[in-house]
Amino acid sequence: MNKSYDLKWQLMYLSILVVFMVTSNFNPAAGFSGSALGNHYLNLDPPGGGLTTSVQGSSFCTGSTVAVSFSATGTFQAGNTFTAQLSNSSGSFASPVTIGSLSGIYSGSIQGVIPDGTPAGSGYRIRVVSSAPAEVGDDNGADLSVVAGVQITAQPSRSSHKMTQAISAPVLSVTASGGSGLTYQWYRSLFDSITSGVAIGGATSSTYQPPTNTLGTAHYFCTVSNGSGCSVTSQPSGFLQVCSGGGAPSGGGTGHPPLLGTGLSGLPLFDVDGNAYDTVVIGNQVWFSEN
Repeated sequence: MNKSYDLKWQLMYLSILVVFMVTSNFNPAAGFSGSALGNHYLNLDPPGGGLTTSVQGSSFCTGSTVAVSFSATGTFQAGNTFTAQLSNSSGSFASPVTIGSLSGIYSGSIQGVIPDGTPAGSGYRIRVVSSAPAEVGDDNGADLSVVAGVQITAQPSRSSHKMTQAISAPVLSVTASGGSGLTYQWYRSLFDSITSGVAIGGATSSTYQPPTNTLGTAHYFCTVSNGSGCSVTSQPSGFLQVCSGGGAPSGGGTGHPPLLGTGLSGLPLFDVDGNAYDTVVIGNQVWFSEN
């Protein structure tokens, strides 16, 4: 700041202060009186101020998150909300779409979500606005692309099954849409979660029938991707527990032969057709016969 500008600022400050003192009935000996001062106050900080926006990334799938950072200068009031807005594909904010918000009075970051159904385009912009006071910030300054994401419309079943190796497992399926060239990859996990899992070789269609030749308990989930590089992961299936056993004791019942199983406790046993089995204890073994 040069000296002449600095002097002008100081003179302007003194002029404002003098006017303030006169209109507030300032008493040099006693200072400001609460009754005399009333609601007068001196605040040289401008209400509101500037909002600048930056975005991490340049291409986004519908349904995906976007980190919107903003810098807020000036004074914002308690109860203020910063809101991230998405333009149309031409960069116009005539009808902005809210993609996220954050309460506060300081600079920060908003985790936004590009809404499903947003038309594909390459001229999108994002800006941040405030509510108290109402300020409209600059947009991010560069065009953003939005491509069609993937949506799962039918999830794998959450039903759990306990069965012996003599029974075929139920077929799991997932239905998805969005974009073109959908591909599928199924995973096996020891936990009821999609945060860990091992890709299953050859399990690359919308359906998958888990094998029952290996003992143990597992959940299954599927990741669906499209040709634009967008992907989404299904919920995990219910658990499939495969226990040892097979065959029937002498004098077995009618219908389906009874099934021998060990460690099958806590839930009824179902076969792939949904038939439920009762338990029969013979010696130290637990047998299952169809209802």
